[in-house]
Amino acid sequence: MIFRQVSFGDLKIQRSSIIRTLFEGEFYGGEVEYIASLTDIVFSEFSAGISPSYGYEILDIQSIEDVSFKTEGVRFNCGKRVCNAVVGAEKVALFVATSGPGFEEIVRRRADDILFCYIADCVGSEIPEMLNKMIERELLDTFEPQGNRVSKPYSPGYCGWSVKEQNKVFSLLPSNPCGVQLNSSALMTPIKSISGLYAIGREVREVDYGCSVCNMKNCIKNEHNYR
Repeated sequence: MIFRQVSFGDLKIQRSSIIRTLFEGEFYGGEVEYIASLTDIVFSEFSAGISPSYGYEILDIQSIEDVSFKTEGVRFNCGKRVCNAVVGAEKVALFVATSGPGFEEIVRRRADDILFCYIADCVGSEIPEMLNKMIERELLDTFEPQGNRVSKPYSPGYCGWSVKEQNKVFSLLPSNPCGVQLNSSALMTPIKSISGLYAIGREVREVDYGCSVCNMKNCIKNEHNYR
């Protein structure tokens, strides 16, 4: 398994984007200044107290069917949407990325400060996403020169892929990869962790991604839930 540990600063999370996320609609200058100063504190504590990491394993794909694919003798029943991204792939990169346990320790220490914890949660949610971008860049640098394409990442729990399939992802990775464990419900600890796959191959196609292919009806990002 290829393993990388990075610093919080390496993630290049934009302070300005966090502040924009926190403020929607009308707000006053003083509020922005206070939130900005508290966001700086969150960034400072994360820089000193967390150790994000990611790891991935490159495996050959043995077969692909309509709603599943097979690698290392394990059949992944990932559903049609994810399988559409895997069609044409020769390899798959199974990955895990995490903020590490430091995130939870900082939040526990600051549990009485609700606003700090809220901002920390917003920043913490960006960590796996930025780690995913680092993995994707690394895979592109490795495989594009050989004429391969790399899909966007897909994770159990999204796009019709059952979260229980995380057990299969972890079965093909070393024990507790990046320090991440699964509980009996196939959920990961530490929180702010993500697992999934990238499809790799000369014939990998670009398919719709993000909200356009997600079937989570109760997600806050679903425009119907704003009405």
